[in-house]
Amino acid sequence: MNSSTRAVDNRPAGLPAQESLSDPSVIDLAQLFAADPGFTSTAATETKIAHITGNKAVLPSHGCPFDLLPKHGDLLEKSEARFRTLANMIPTIVWTAAPDGTITFVNDQWFSFCGITPEQNARCWPALVLHPDDQARCLEAWSTARQSGRALEIETRIRRNDGEYRWFLTRAIPLRNAEGAITAWSGTTTNIHDRKLAEEALRASEARFRTIVETANEGIWLIGADARTQFVNARMAAMLGCTPDEMIGRSALEFTFPEDEPNHRERVGRNLAGEFEQFEIRFRRKDGAAIPVLAATSALRDELGQVSGALGMFSDMSEKKRLEEQQALLMRELHHRVKNTLSTVQALVNSTARNAPSAQTFRDSLTQRIMSLAKTHTLLFNNEMAGVRLRDILRSELEPYDDQTGTRVILTGPDLDVPAHLTLAVGMAVHELTTNAAKYGALSSPQGRVQVTWSLPAADVGESKIRFEWVEHGGPPVAVPDRKGFGTTLLERVLSRQLGGEVEVAFAPEGLRVRVEAALVGVAQ
Repeated sequence: MNSSTRAVDNRPAGLPAQESLSDPSVIDLAQLFAADPGFTSTAATETKIAHITGNKAVLPSHGCPFDLLPKHGDLLEKSEARFRTLANMIPTIVWTAAPDGTITFVNDQWFSFCGITPEQNARCWPALVLHPDDQARCLEAWSTARQSGRALEIETRIRRNDGEYRWFLTRAIPLRNAEGAITAWSGTTTNIHDRKLAEEALRASEARFRTIVETANEGIWLIGADARTQFVNARMAAMLGCTPDEMIGRSALEFTFPEDEPNHRERVGRNLAGEFEQFEIRFRRKDGAAIPVLAATSALRDELGQVSGALGMFSDMSEKKRLEEQQALLMRELHHRVKNTLSTVQALVNSTARNAPSAQTFRDSLTQRIMSLAKTHTLLFNNEMAGVRLRDILRSELEPYDDQTGTRVILTGPDLDVPAHLTLAVGMAVHELTTNAAKYGALSSPQGRVQVTWSLPAADVGESKIRFEWVEHGGPPVAVPDRKGFGTTLLERVLSRQLGGEVEVAFAPEGLRVRVEAALVGVAQ
C-alpha cells in the first residue's frame, strides 16, 4: 500500500495547487521523488515539470500532459496482495466475509488444518468441518451477528485433517463505511483446544475436591489473614448449628466462649505465623451450647509462599465425650454392682436361712436365687442390641425374691419393649431398686412386698410418655437418709438424663416410693 504523503485533493504533496499559479510554474522533480518514493512516471529522466491541473503535469521540453498518480486499481491490487501475504504468515486462522456472510477470504492455515480445498470450503464448509453438535449453534450465532451488526464470539469444535475435533474460538467484527453501513466482516479462528482441556480438567478437579470436602465427616474451615471466615463445608457449619452462608465473613472468634477467647486468639496467631497444631478445643454453637472438637490447623500460603490465612479440620468429639462419660459411669457401676452382688448374695443367704426348714432346702433355694441373679445379667447383655421387654427386666431382677404366691412381687402393665439404647439404663435402675429393697426395704422382710406398675396414657405409643411407679410395703420403717447414696444418684442421673424424664423418690415411713415419667420415643407395644 502506498505510504506517500497526500494533500486534501489527493495530489502529491510537492505539487502546488493550480489556483496558486499566476504563471507557468516549474518544480524540481528530485524534490518530488524525495518526498514521495512511490511516485514514478515515464518522464523520470526530466528534472522539471510544470503543473497544469488535477492529476496532470506537463514536461517543459515536450508540452504533453501525463499522469502524476498511480492507477487506483494498482494500489488496491497491491494492498490486497500485501494483506494476503501477511494473513498467510499469521499462525492463527484469518478470514473475511461480505456483508451477507459470504466468505471472501480464508488464509492458508484454514485449509492446512481442515484438509479441504477452496472449492469444498466455498460449497459446504460447515457440514465438512464443524462438529455435528455445534453446526446449528454456530450458524445461528453467525446469522444473529450479521442481522444485529454486533461482534461475534463463539467456541466450537472443528475437525482436523486427521478426523479429530479440536476446540476453536471464533471472533468477528463488522467493518463500516463513513455512513455506518457494514461493508465487510473481519474474523479470526484461534485454536483453544489445550486451554479448553485445561479448563475442563480444572473444573473436574474442583468438582472432585468440592465433593470430597462436602461429603467429609470432618468440618473444614478456612480463614483469611484477618481471621474472618472465607470458606466452611456443610459439616463444619452443621457442627456449629449454622449454614455455610451464615458463617462467611464472620470472625472465628465469634464462635468461642468469652473465657476461651484468649486461648483461641493465641492459637490463630500461631497458625498465621506459619505453625501447625493439633489439639482439643471447644466451640460455641449458634444455640449457645458447647461442642468439643479435635482440631488440626495449619497456615495457608499463596503462590509466593506468603501466609494468606489458616486452614483447619475439626472432628466432633461430642459422641466420644459422651461415651467416655458413660464408660466412667459404667466403671463406677461395675464397682458398685460387684459390691451390691455380694451384698445381695449375703441377703439371699440370710433370707433363705431364716425360712429354710432344712439344710437341703436352704441349699436348693439359695442356688436357685443366685442363678436368677446370673440370668438377669445375661438377659441385659444378650438383648442389649435388640431391646428387652420391661416386664422381663423387672422379672429377671425380682424373681429371686418372689414366693410365687402373687402377693410378694406384683407387676402390672402392658407389654413394652425398651429400646436398646435405654435397656442398660433401665436395667441398672431396676437392679438398684431391687438391691436396695433386698438390703434395706420390703424384700428384706418376709412380710414385705413390691408392687410395680407402668402405663402409656397416650394412644400413640411411639411418642407417648411412660409412667412407672415402684411402691414397697411391709418392710422395715423407712427414714430419709443422711446423705444421698450412689443408688439415689444413679436413679436421678440415669433415668432423668438418659430417659429425659422426671424422677421422684419419696422415703415414706411405710415404704420407698419411686415415680418416673419419661418420654420413651420408639417404645414398641
